[in-house]
Amino acid sequence: IVMAKEAVPDYRSQKLEIQPLLAQKPKRGDEWYLVDQRWLKQWNKTLYPGPVDNSNLFKNNQGDTLKDHLLQELDYALLPKAAWEKLILWYGLTAGSKPIC
Repeated sequence: IVMAKEAVPDYRSQKLEIQPLLAQKPKRGDEWYLVDQRWLKQWNKTLYPGPVDNSNLFKNNQGDTLKDHLLQELDYALLPKAAWEKLILWYGLTAGSKPIC
């Protein structure tokens, strides 16, 4: 597990920081990241969902090929770079996982 580098703010503070970022609309040239929808739902329900884990979005354990027919909002969510960076800073990324940009 790649550990987070900063103390995790309380849940209310996290929501206040992340929710406006999630409301952004993608623009040409912006960087957006995929995050497993199951992980994001856990974050929405609990204070500590554990490290971000996107392994369910890949065909294999090497994390080099995404599964076919993934659906936004069912399998994954799109996060703007700023939201992704905050979540990784707070929760870390599961060992072996790679950012999906």
